[in-house]
Order: sequence, then structure tokens, then C-alpha cells
Amino acid sequence: MKYKTEEHFIVKNPKYNIIYHALLKEERIWNSMGQYWLSRECSNRAARLLNGDIEDLKYPLKSEELFYRTKRI
Repeated sequence: MKYKTEEHFIVKNPKYNIIYHALLKEERIWNSMGQYWLSRECSNRAARLLNGDIEDLKYPLKSEELFYRTKRI
């Protein structure tokens, strides 16, 4: 039985490849700044984009709900 390999969604659409790598970069930046919830949200969006779900990109990232604010003493 022979299997045909199909091109992946990211390979077919270079625009989404750029967005995917931008989300991974944003994930690393948020993680290095200690904003783990924002990092996790970017990681989830990148994973959904890798699976071909582009509907999630239409909605902005709600950072005001995920941003961790430290209290100054």
C-alpha cells in the first residue's frame, strides 16, 4: 500500500507560516518575562494554527485578562 504525502497547511500558505513563527516568538518573549498565562495562550493559538484552525486568528488576544500585575510594596 502506497501512501501519498500531502503538503501541510502551513507549507501551502506561507502567510500563515509567518504568523505561526511570530506566535512562537511571542510565546518565548512572554515566557521569559514571567507572563506564563500569555505564553500559554500564544502556544495554544500556534498549535491550533498548525492544525489548520484559522478562525482563532480573527479574535484579538485578551491580554488584560491574562496579564499578571505585581503589587508594589
